[in-house]
Amino acid sequence: MENRNLTGVVTKGGDYGWVKSYSILFSKDNVIWNKLLDQNGQPKVFLANIDSDTIKKNYFPTPINARYMKIQPLKWHGA
Repeated sequence: MENRNLTGVVTKGGDYGWVKSYSILFSKDNVIWNKLLDQNGQPKVFLANIDSDTIKKNYFPTPINARYMKIQPLKWHGA
């Protein structure tokens, strides 16, 4: 598998809860992980879902070239 240009994330809640906000980590080798930063150099916080049914799309300010990506939940509702 090779690196891809990642441009965003689509999330949706479930029957037992949903993520309200998250940050993104990405890696080319699954060893060194980088945080997606905002314009101030701080980890960018994405607002996510407000219920179990609504789909939420978040786009990155610029594409990320990586092989791996993690969504790190910061706030959530339910399980």
